[in-house]
Amino acid sequence: PLINVTPLDVRGVDRIDFVNGQVSNDVKKLKIGEVNQSLLLNYRGHVQAEMSVLRREASIFIAVESPGGPLVEQELKDHIVFDQVTVHNLENAICTFSLQGKGAASILEDMGAFPSRGYSYQGSIDGVDVLIYAKDRTRAAGFYIHCQISDCVKLLSGRLMESVYLGGIDAIEIARVEAGIPSVATDARDGVIPQEIDLVKAVSFSKGCYLGQEIMARVDARARVNRGLAGVILDKPPCSGEYQIESQGRKVGWLGHVVKHPVIGLIGLSVLRHDFTCGSEGSVGDSRVRRVEIPFEIFKKHKSFD
Repeated sequence: PLINVTPLDVRGVDRIDFVNGQVSNDVKKLKIGEVNQSLLLNYRGHVQAEMSVLRREASIFIAVESPGGPLVEQELKDHIVFDQVTVHNLENAICTFSLQGKGAASILEDMGAFPSRGYSYQGSIDGVDVLIYAKDRTRAAGFYIHCQISDCVKLLSGRLMESVYLGGIDAIEIARVEAGIPSVATDARDGVIPQEIDLVKAVSFSKGCYLGQEIMARVDARARVNRGLAGVILDKPPCSGEYQIESQGRKVGWLGHVVKHPVIGLIGLSVLRHDFTCGSEGSVGDSRVRRVEIPFEIFKKHKSFD
């Protein structure tokens, strides 16, 4: 489907050092064409936004997951002091598609546009200039495809559409939750650090200073956190605004995004204490929840609530 990300382009002679000092992952180590996942943290190490960072020959391309785009753009601009950089918002020029599923890699490879893991493909499909890199949103392989807005119709009427079908955001969200893939926008809540939401791969523990780096080093030295990403099943949708999960009178975590799975029913991702183990039951308001392992096993019948 067509997805909502904010594409930013950072240019100028100081672009590499500048972006490296603002985000959680290592930008300096990226070679031209390489891409990694990164985060914007605050001074307490809390996750604020998630993004893909790609080094191009003359710029750093950043695709920020919604709704973090305005925050990341403003933070970058606010931290320009003597740096020779400019930050450009490309929302009015670029659109982004998510290609997900078991056959995604084969489809791109057949079209001569297959990027290896950690690298991007910058070329053309049916005469349309595209930028493609791996971005999993399901248990199978997945990719983001960027192109000029003016070329969207041409891309969707070409060979690419002979092997795929357009899906909706709801379908992708169900597949993402089922796979146990976190989204900062819907699952992080306030006060979560990367180690608690399975986003450690987006953090460098060896590069120099960046906002939140001291907290990351402290947590890494401690080698453990008390909470982690988990799956839950629910007996009914929680009331609007309810997200605190409680069990036996104590708070054990919080609920993230909830979807209605066609086989399992209501499922969601959450951040829960490790001592609230799989099979444990709690509540979100008047909704009952049970912790289960992720990714969700759709072929295993979950015991219903009594």
